[in-house]
Amino acid sequence: MRIRSTFPRAPFLFPFSFILILSGFLFGQVTKAPPAPTIDYLQLPPALATELGEPAKHRRYLDIGRKLGEEAKKLEHPFMVRAFTTFTIDFHSRHLTWTLFFAKNMQPGESIYAMRRNTETIVPNSSEQPIEDKMGAFLQQARQKFPNNLHIDFACAYFFHQGRRFLLKPPFTYTPKEVYDIYQRAYEQKIYTPESLLFIALNRLERNEQTDSVGQLLETAYQLNADNPNIQAAFLNHLLNKKAYKQALTVANLLFTSAVTPEQKMVGYTGAARCYYHLEKYDNTMTAVENGLKLVPNHALLWAIGLDTLRKTKRWDDYEKLIQAVLDRSPESPASFLDYLDYLRLRGVTEHDNTFIASYAKQKGGNDLATVTRHTNVGSYYLTILYDGPKALKQFTKAKKVSAKLKNAPPDMARVLDGFIEKAKTLKVPPKAE
Repeated sequence: MRIRSTFPRAPFLFPFSFILILSGFLFGQVTKAPPAPTIDYLQLPPALATELGEPAKHRRYLDIGRKLGEEAKKLEHPFMVRAFTTFTIDFHSRHLTWTLFFAKNMQPGESIYAMRRNTETIVPNSSEQPIEDKMGAFLQQARQKFPNNLHIDFACAYFFHQGRRFLLKPPFTYTPKEVYDIYQRAYEQKIYTPESLLFIALNRLERNEQTDSVGQLLETAYQLNADNPNIQAAFLNHLLNKKAYKQALTVANLLFTSAVTPEQKMVGYTGAARCYYHLEKYDNTMTAVENGLKLVPNHALLWAIGLDTLRKTKRWDDYEKLIQAVLDRSPESPASFLDYLDYLRLRGVTEHDNTFIASYAKQKGGNDLATVTRHTNVGSYYLTILYDGPKALKQFTKAKKVSAKLKNAPPDMARVLDGFIEKAKTLKVPPKAE
């Protein structure tokens, strides 16, 4: 079986409409793009919230940023400083590139170069620092005018925590614990952003705190900004742990379309594969597995889901082919085979694993290092899974013989092979199962 992958080699170069079509193939349906993220969490005065509601609906973020900046720089209300700071970071610097942010909001006759020169708006002077040029100095002024104010403390911590990757010389610093404490105090006063909720939730997970509180935090963050891939990934994992597979599948679909890194896209693939497996939609499961393995060929979890699926459906020819396909992607490295051995320890050995190993041991081709790796892999199977010393010894001896031909053998190879050989000599033929 060869399941064809529709995953493009460079997905970020493809138009969003293509990604939606591909999403429909992978996930069984085309999920609509999430609504524009709400700015309700900024807690603006009613009149200002009404004024900015329409720009928010149409994602005119530059218009909103300009207005918030005008109000915040008056330094009349601490909450406006917090709103301007968090909005600037959430909807400006957090974008993949600042040009994506600006190009959607250019005024008639306005050029990107003119915008970059205009320091009165939230426009950077350099594409390498997509945060307002003078935000740090502005926040220092706010701290002086409003000392020990929670809104200002939150804005400063947020500026450092969420925007620090863009700062060459941050005007103030916070430890992760200090950030968490400020976010937590603010949350108790109903001051938060989707990203601060995510940070609190992930910290609570690390501390093994109540999962119900974590779930509520992630759900609220997702409701506020459903197209943030960091939030999608965390919420997806939460739903999977709750076994809410239908809802998780929807989130996995959204993550697939909005992911900006391979890591985020892999969370979508693995999440979709797990959902489909538990929903007993095995063809869709294998599609997600194969597409994911195209992106990360040695992804152990996806591989295991694929093997589980093929075992479940008794597609044994495809089962052996999937093992071979993953091993073929890195024939000189034992890493994938070690993952396979771990899988067998967890799931048990079938007669088809034995058949595959017998065939794998007889394969030819590849360079000498690949041959050494193959014989070592087979020997490890017999040594650590079947406890068959003679068969393991035969394979390790072959590996040692071929390794002598290597001009630049790994430094520990001879020592490791000698250790395997000595260990194999101590084992006898295992008794046959009755």
